[in-house]
Amino acid sequence: FTLDSFIETFKLISPTMLKLDVDGAELHVLKGAKKTLQSEALKNVLIEFDETLMPEQELVKMFSDFGFRFIKKHFRSNQVYNYVFQK
Repeated sequence: FTLDSFIETFKLISPTMLKLDVDGAELHVLKGAKKTLQSEALKNVLIEFDETLMPEQELVKMFSDFGFRFIKKHFRSNQVYNYVFQK
């Protein structure tokens, strides 16, 4: 399942907050969550993100394209950070 197809298949309401911690598969999950990320209902995203996958500027731009603004990031380990985005 992608996140979008999971929500659609099980007739779930769109989330208002999303937390992603998928140990390196973040880009795959985000690719399958475009409808969810575009949803007006979704207001906050916390994502644990490994910056070896994509530079910070690209991640922030991607979320900005979905209407989010970057709030802050918190160091976890090595090049892994918790990012907070909000609409």
